[in-house]
Amino acid sequence: MPELPEVETIRQQLERKVRGRKIIRVEVITPKLVNKTASEFNKLISGSFIEEIRRRAKLLLFKLSNGYNLVVHLKLTGRFLLVKEQDKPTKYTRIIFYLNRTKLFYEDLRKFGYLRLFSTKELEKFLEKENFGPEPLDREFTLSVFKNLLQKRKRSKIKPLLMDQKFIAGVGNVYAQEACFYAGILPTREASTLTDGEIEKLYKSLRAILVNAIKY
Repeated sequence: MPELPEVETIRQQLERKVRGRKIIRVEVITPKLVNKTASEFNKLISGSFIEEIRRRAKLLLFKLSNGYNLVVHLKLTGRFLLVKEQDKPTKYTRIIFYLNRTKLFYEDLRKFGYLRLFSTKELEKFLEKENFGPEPLDREFTLSVFKNLLQKRKRSKIKPLLMDQKFIAGVGNVYAQEACFYAGILPTREASTLTDGEIEKLYKSLRAILVNAIKY
């Protein structure tokens, strides 16, 4: 499943390619992936512009000019493909966004992903319900914050804890394992057994691993 670095990379690519584009219409091929009927989904999005694309945890958040927001979770096999206007959908294309002189395919082999359309208030409620932890690359996520979070989960094993989206947002199996390896900490250690030096090393390792993953 894409984790923070992969989703952030996709966000950056989409931001460069489709931000400011007008969505002329939407064709929903697999209705179960959206939270509206196919016709309602198309009606609510058509004619709007993509104003901004953000990321929260492993989610992509498209801010539209009409007051709606498109929330996308890629899950295991979801992906976006920007294609030429004349290109035909593949057997894995689930949704087609028709833009000016181009199309954006949402493809998903296993159909585990989802696209949800929310008003701004609905989006706030949705994110509040998800109760995501802090973003590990935000400036506000300091070593002190990390220590305080660990203090509240002393009995938790460190690797599953790093993967808990309510503890830290966006980290999954791959980067939790990499951070532990880079810091020289056994993933099965309980948080309470970490020394201050190990906590600092894990904090720096996690951030360094995520930054380099996005870079490369």
